[in-house]
Amino acid sequence: MSLAPDDLKERRLALNLERSYCVQAPAGSGKTELLTQRYLSLLARCENPEEILAITFTRKAASEMRNRILENMAQAQSMDEGSFAALAEHQRLTIDLARQVIVRDKEKQWQLNDNTSRLKISTIDSFNAQLTNQLPVVSELGVMPGVVDDASLLYSEAVAELFAELEKGNELSSHVENILGHVNNQWQTLSDLLSGLLAKRDQWLANILDIKNHSAQAREILDNTLS
Repeated sequence: MSLAPDDLKERRLALNLERSYCVQAPAGSGKTELLTQRYLSLLARCENPEEILAITFTRKAASEMRNRILENMAQAQSMDEGSFAALAEHQRLTIDLARQVIVRDKEKQWQLNDNTSRLKISTIDSFNAQLTNQLPVVSELGVMPGVVDDASLLYSEAVAELFAELEKGNELSSHVENILGHVNNQWQTLSDLLSGLLAKRDQWLANILDIKNHSAQAREILDNTLS
């Protein structure tokens, strides 16, 4: 019985380095394995590892992918042909790609096992920080930004700035007054709710922007977001 995934043909297509692909699949379906295979394919053909960039949302995901690539290379180096033949087809493909990377590594003297930092796999925040650190002084950016693990203080500051609009009597202040009315003017309650929303903005921000363009369907969009 074949252990190959039902979508093996589509997975192979995604390894075509001459084209770009958007892969959509549920959790646990093997997206990380496919991305790892594509990264290995590029690594086996590039001049320098730094030419390839993989971006994830979390440091955990970035670490997992980096470890997978190094583990694949270690397996490819130590695995005998009997063990290789016993693998499922998609697993053999990964090991075969890793073997190509090992050949390239020796050819270019990258020494990836000793210089793992040459594998550019990072979070979006980390990548953006690298870009800003390269900006010249004349950009007037000021103090170099950093990445924080707990941004709750920043959320509270953002909410405080929003509450400051109440004194200006503009359109935004009227919206804030309206929301305060729904929580019996308990500003601390509203502050906690808004801070909680900011912490989960990845779940609703795209839909809020969608409401701006489709205001007539606002209620339907918000209901779908809650669902």
